[in-house]
Amino acid sequence: MADLKSTIAAGLTARYAKLAGDVRELAAPLSDEHFWTKPFAFGNSFGHLVLHLTGNLNYYVGAQIAGTVYVRDRPLEFSDATRPSKAEVLKKFDQAIEMVIGAISRRKIGRRNTPLWVQTLATGSKWCCNARHTCITTLGR
Repeated sequence: MADLKSTIAAGLTARYAKLAGDVRELAAPLSDEHFWTKPFAFGNSFGHLVLHLTGNLNYYVGAQIAGTVYVRDRPLEFSDATRPSKAEVLKKFDQAIEMVIGAISRRKIGRRNTPLWVQTLATGSKWCCNARHTCITTLGR
C-alpha cells in the first residue's frame, strides 16, 4: 500500500506543478493591462480566470481537504474591479498550489475515505487542465 500512496501523491504533485507552470507560462507575455483585458464582451480576462483557479484550489482542496479556514467569494472572482497586479495575483495562485502540494504530501491515505480526497484532488487537476485549455483558446483568438 505504501507504493500506491507514494505513486498517487507523486502523480498528483507532478500534475499540479505542471499545470501551475502552464498558467505562469501563459501569463508571462501579458502586461498587467492585457492580464485584465476581456478577449470578448462576454468572456473573462486571464486575470479573472487565475482568480477563479485560485479560489477553486483554496476552497475545494484547502477548506474541504486540508482544513484551512478559507472563505470563498466566487462572484468576486469574476467581477473584482480592483485589478491587483499580475504579480500579486500569480503570487496568490502560487501559494494555493503550494498549499495543494503540501496537502497531498501530508495526507494519510487509508486513514479516511481515500477515494473521496483522491477524487477531489484529481477533479481539481482536471479542472485546472480545462482552465488551461480555456486560457490558451482565449489567448489564441
